[in-house]
Amino acid sequence: MKKILLMMLAMTLILGSIVLAENETTNTTTNETVNNTVNITTNTTTNTTTNTTANVTTNTTTNTTNNVTTNSTNSTNVTSPKARLGEALNVRYEHLICKVELTNDQIDIFEEYVSSLNLSDHKETLLEDLEKLEELKNKTNKTEFNRYVSEVFKPHFLEATKDLHEAKKNFRQYNLTNDTKADIIDELKDLREEYADCISDKEEKMAKLASKHYKELNKNWEKRIDRMEKSGLETEDLEALKKEIEARNAKLQELIESGDRQAVKEYLKELREESLHAAAQFEIGRLKAYNSKLKDEAKKAGVDKSFEDIEKHIEEAEKKAQRGKKYEDKELEETWGNIKEANKDMKDISKDILKERRKNLQDRNDDSEGSSNRGKGRNNSDNETDDDNSDEGDD
Repeated sequence: MKKILLMMLAMTLILGSIVLAENETTNTTTNETVNNTVNITTNTTTNTTTNTTANVTTNTTTNTTNNVTTNSTNSTNVTSPKARLGEALNVRYEHLICKVELTNDQIDIFEEYVSSLNLSDHKETLLEDLEKLEELKNKTNKTEFNRYVSEVFKPHFLEATKDLHEAKKNFRQYNLTNDTKADIIDELKDLREEYADCISDKEEKMAKLASKHYKELNKNWEKRIDRMEKSGLETEDLEALKKEIEARNAKLQELIESGDRQAVKEYLKELREESLHAAAQFEIGRLKAYNSKLKDEAKKAGVDKSFEDIEKHIEEAEKKAQRGKKYEDKELEETWGNIKEANKDMKDISKDILKERRKNLQDRNDDSEGSSNRGKGRNNSDNETDDDNSDEGDD
């Protein structure tokens, strides 16, 4: 029973890294907004007073269009986060089916030979749980799926396996012949072998899905690094992280091809924790690069904003995203919470910079128009004086 529960936990932990892509996509969108704003504000400083307003509008439209085009291209070339999440939930669901089938088949065996046992209620409960989980899986509702597994399914499963354990413990007390006992032992052994095959199939699917995820994650990172380089941002640390994930995925693919399922399983456990840290560190590295540039842009624009909260969020995220350190309790959620908060604060400051740039441009345009009108006013006054003098001369 302990082995079954440990395998359930391992599957949940390993597949957890796959769904992180959903968080990464959210952060990418925010940082791209920051990047586009920085590009707009930089471009505006080089234009003349008359043409800058038009250029700001043009640059805004161009950058927005490019961003939409880029996102569209990414969704075409790389499996969407929702699709990856759906695949991960499906593997987890199939894994739970293996466990429920083993449990229910064991219940059938004991009830067949020991009429005094009444374990069938457990069967119905677990099957109802699977129906609910299938519904959540089909809706790609990760949050509710995880909640239901943790708060509903696991307690039911533990209760069923506990009663089964009691039935096995009292095995010798039942009034059974030696032949019947031998038959029960053989049937239970057959079930364990079937269960091992069922689990192995799901673990192989999980390994291939994980490899696919890391490959697509690397493609996504490469595109984001390229965009950062074009904006003049530092990317050396991010390049190192990308190469590390490439190397680890290459090793995973080699193990999958070797057919050594135990080695694959053990390596996935190791890879899972490291990849969670790598994903967070990649986002932290991007935040630092964008934050540095944003501070320069705020100074140029005359925007007096504190970056203290942003840097605090980055620092807190960095403390928990330490390689070789296992996330405890809610540290993973707290790490990504700080990353998201830093992103949000940077986006807000970005908007303030853009507003200030536009305001300054409008003020310069107004000053230019005022100077032009004053010049016209002086010319009109001179003409009016000449007209008056001419009239008087005619008289």
